[in-house]
Amino acid sequence: MNELNELVSFYFDKAREIKSATERLTSTERTFKDIFTKQQVKQTQEKITTYYKWLNEADDKYLKHLVIKRVTYSPAAGPTEMERQAAEITVVSKAREMFIQSLSSFEKDITEVESTLNFRLTTTLAVLAIIISALGGVL
Repeated sequence: MNELNELVSFYFDKAREIKSATERLTSTERTFKDIFTKQQVKQTQEKITTYYKWLNEADDKYLKHLVIKRVTYSPAAGPTEMERQAAEITVVSKAREMFIQSLSSFEKDITEVESTLNFRLTTTLAVLAIIISALGGVL
């Protein structure tokens, strides 16, 4: 039970950390330099590897508890050990699901920011091309 509680805390804490990273990514203003270098996107993408390492570490601990055990307790004694463990695993599963949703949202937001930067870059280049051709026609 104690290890399962630690897993729930781990998944929740790391999901909050990913959510904070997502908020920082989406709330940061993009400068003209960012359009060309995409440095912020690259730095953020590097964090994804760390987040997946966290997931793998926690999943290794989680998988140990998914082994089906045969328990012979009398039903009159209340919930069986298996029912109690199934309930605990359900809580861990929901915490894991929240972590994965946060990670998925983070990856989606990185893609959206990158798409926005690409759009701004192509738009800027198109405007520059129009200005240059207009100036070339005048001269």
